[in-house]
Amino acid sequence: MSDVIQGLYHRIFELELMLEIEKWERTEVEKKLNLEIEKKEEIEKLLQFDRDVTNKLDVYYVELIESMLEEAKHQKEILKEQCCKLEDKVIHLNKQLYIAEQKKESYLRSYQECFQERHILKCDVYQNNIRIKELKEKLEYCYNNNGNLSLSIRENMCDILKQVNEMCHSLKLMGRARIRRANTIVKIKNKLGEYETLFYINNRLLDPEIKGFCMKINTILNDWGDYYRGYNWSETAKAVEDQELYQIAELSNSLKYITLYKVFDSNPNPIMHIDNVYELFINKFVFLADYRLSRFRKEVEFLVENEKFENDMFIISRIYPGDIFCYENDFRNLDYNFTLMKTYKKAKILYVFGDQSTQIYKVGVTFSSLSRRFIEAEEAYRFRFPNGTFKKLKVISNNNAFKLELYVKKKFINKRHSLFQSTEWFSLQDNEVSYLLNEGYLQDEEFMKIYNYYF
Repeated sequence: MSDVIQGLYHRIFELELMLEIEKWERTEVEKKLNLEIEKKEEIEKLLQFDRDVTNKLDVYYVELIESMLEEAKHQKEILKEQCCKLEDKVIHLNKQLYIAEQKKESYLRSYQECFQERHILKCDVYQNNIRIKELKEKLEYCYNNNGNLSLSIRENMCDILKQVNEMCHSLKLMGRARIRRANTIVKIKNKLGEYETLFYINNRLLDPEIKGFCMKINTILNDWGDYYRGYNWSETAKAVEDQELYQIAELSNSLKYITLYKVFDSNPNPIMHIDNVYELFINKFVFLADYRLSRFRKEVEFLVENEKFENDMFIISRIYPGDIFCYENDFRNLDYNFTLMKTYKKAKILYVFGDQSTQIYKVGVTFSSLSRRFIEAEEAYRFRFPNGTFKKLKVISNNNAFKLELYVKKKFINKRHSLFQSTEWFSLQDNEVSYLLNEGYLQDEEFMKIYNYYF
């Protein structure tokens, strides 16, 4: 019994075990089945998504293709229009090409004609150049035989005028450069000075007509120079304008024509450069050997600046800057003495005022105001000697009065009157004042040398 029960239990255990195994296996199968079902569902979802996407893509591509087709049709229409336009343009260009071909043939014919004419003109120019050369040679021969300016010098002068004209026109292109313009105007004047100098070097004075043109140009240049230097007080100062440039161009052209063809006579009074005058004086022993040219130049420049030379004598009055030129005959006959010349005509009257009873005298000079000088001297005298008799005692008219005064003052330097504190008041004895009042100076060689100096 127990064995049977034990067997039953054993069998029940086996069955339960088998049931558990079956349950386990069933669970595994169910899991696999569920997994397969899930996979199938996933696949179905993917397939459905694929179908949806495919449907959507089909619709999109259809719409895209239709849109592209419409765009292609539109582009086709545009290209068709452009093609028509290009065809019209080609037709137009073909017409122009035909016209150009016709013109080309016409130009070729004209070129051949011009080439033939050029050859003819070239021959004419060659012949004219030969004639010009012959005429220049004849002109040069005429100038040289008549003692006139050579053609080469005239051409050089015309070249200077051309440069002047170009420099004047350059002023218009300088913007606001005032200093540069002012400097250029100075250069223009110096260049015109070279033109002027060529006349003097060749013993010619400026022709009156040329002088008039040069002075007109100089007036314009001065007005420009005043403006760009800021001389606001000058009423005629003005900036560079086309009207004045045109005027200068006309004046320059007139000067060129006159310079090239007019006959200029030699000056009867030979013209010398200042350096040659110096050599002349050295050769005449007017100067010592150590008397330098630079010193002579400075002396003559001083005399010119102070207008010691009379008009049209000794020195040529220039319009433009340049070297000093002199009249040979005037300097050859001149007793050159710079010490006397620099004070010549500085004063014209040497006077002696005084009171012979007190033996007090005033020696002085004046250019023309003798009465005013007497009143001033009398006032100074009566301030110190109220009861004295002050008179005009001697008046000597002479262009060297200034130098004569210096000589007399030096002669009586020890006779100055202490009360007046002046170099012009003296206390002289009768025999001393007789030198002045009774013309004792006529016996004084040094005094008379100054008195008789003239130039």
